[in-house]
Amino acid sequence: MWAVIPVKNLSQAKQRLSPSLNAEERKHLFSAMLEDVLSVLVKIHLFEKIILATNCQNAISIAKLYGASVLTTGPDRGLNQAAIESVNFLKGKGIQGMFLIPADIPLVTDKDIYSVLETHPQSPSVSIIPSQDKSGSNCMVLTPPYIMPLRFGQKSFIRHKEIAQKRGLKINSRELAGFALDIDTPKDLYNLIHTKGNTRSQKYLRQTRFWERIT
Repeated sequence: MWAVIPVKNLSQAKQRLSPSLNAEERKHLFSAMLEDVLSVLVKIHLFEKIILATNCQNAISIAKLYGASVLTTGPDRGLNQAAIESVNFLKGKGIQGMFLIPADIPLVTDKDIYSVLETHPQSPSVSIIPSQDKSGSNCMVLTPPYIMPLRFGQKSFIRHKEIAQKRGLKINSRELAGFALDIDTPKDLYNLIHTKGNTRSQKYLRQTRFWERIT
């Protein structure tokens, strides 16, 4: 099983947070979230390799700090394109399992990840872990990686389940707290700082005191 994190260019990430954070702050927050996710992934002994799918030099530098490998992707066209390139790369390597996880779920824990891996059905199968609003897919495990097309975006959780059902795949769609919160909107920032914990992302966000600038 290989873990894959698709990563946008950090300088362009999370523009929907602009009402609360400026460009430099968004870059630092996304870097902190990426480190939060990587620091957990490196603890998982079931992963043969950890891959960052990105063309961002800042993200590549962070990957090296954690001993992660890099799949250099083409121009940044979003998560779906990065996922397609990752699937094709793993297929070419003969890898039979992909654990796809975004970089913006800073509260994920090793317990959450082991829970997904230990309950993942036998191939051909997919695990789809939803966001807290049951809209997004905040983790996907595919065995094999090319078992179904990936369609990230709004309502992707429902869309992915429908695709898997039509293909007759075994499906695991558990709800896990560590995967629930992805950081996309100003509301998510408040949820992050008010959740118990002391991750890199939480510490950085609290240091910004962004809420004091909002009237």
